[in-house]
Amino acid sequence: MLSRVVLYFISATWLRTLVPLLTPVYWTTAYEIGQAVNGFSLTDGFFRKETQVSFATGEVLHMTHVARGLDAEGVLLIDVVINGEVPVFAPDTQVEIDPYE
Repeated sequence: MLSRVVLYFISATWLRTLVPLLTPVYWTTAYEIGQAVNGFSLTDGFFRKETQVSFATGEVLHMTHVARGLDAEGVLLIDVVINGEVPVFAPDTQVEIDPYE
């Protein structure tokens, strides 16, 4: 329930800068084609991923994703811990994300 509340309050501007927040969920649930498998198939639903986002203005945001497998109803349990600060952007701000190296 907490992740739904957090996402409800994040505007589209914030989502552009917080792509790493959702990436592990996409990886875990991606559609499998041929021999290409998703994260759930690789990990059986158990993994930990830590991400740091550093902004040019000096703020640093740490995100930790912990997948704890399936519950009794078959729902994947993923805890997301977010700690740090993000800069304040005007609604019309252009955000550029450098390619991963």
